[in-house]
Amino acid sequence: MRLMSSELPQRPMDLTEWAYNNIKQLILNNTLTADSQIHIDEMAAQFNISRTPVREALMQLQNKGLVKIVPHVGCFVCGVTREEFREVFELRAVIETYAARRAAETMTEEQLQLWVEHVNKSEAAVRDGNLQEFNVLETIIHDSLIVNLQNRRILDVMDMVADNIYRERMIAMGSMDNVERSLEEHRLVVEAIVKHDPDEAARLMEQHVRNVQRRIEKIVFDS
Repeated sequence: MRLMSSELPQRPMDLTEWAYNNIKQLILNNTLTADSQIHIDEMAAQFNISRTPVREALMQLQNKGLVKIVPHVGCFVCGVTREEFREVFELRAVIETYAARRAAETMTEEQLQLWVEHVNKSEAAVRDGNLQEFNVLETIIHDSLIVNLQNRRILDVMDMVADNIYRERMIAMGSMDNVERSLEEHRLVVEAIVKHDPDEAARLMEQHVRNVQRRIEKIVFDS
């Protein structure tokens, strides 16, 4: 039977952007691991597109620091250096500690109720073995505190390192010990914010971020 034009698979208008988004996701999800080589021919065949948009996508990803193109050798996925890793967590510690303090001072009861629901759902997701759902809720829990600041410049700064944070969270989910400890630490932060105790909320959030840093650093660099 001949397919009508409306039934044919929709091809994206911008193939370079499409290839960029797909390859980027493979890297951030650690499907393409650090130092692995990306073969243009294989990617083009996998996406059913020509080599050109794949090549252009890889050049954009190199500008983002996610891949490295070595002339006459190939294209390789960049790993995260220990220095880059620590810089991102240093930024998180500063901003998220401040965000927790402000949440304890400014969040309304309605906002707190919704936020606590996300925390409860994240715990249920782990009990059900749904780590993908946990990761989504983990992101919402942390991002909600940043959004609550209503500070565009802080949001812009966090957006700059969003890919790094996502990549680290995907690594973190590989350790159930880290996931379970993170849940415990979230609960303590929640209790402090709900009690409107800014000093305790800030202290516990900084402790949480530093604990996650140490746990993931051990996985990535010391294993």
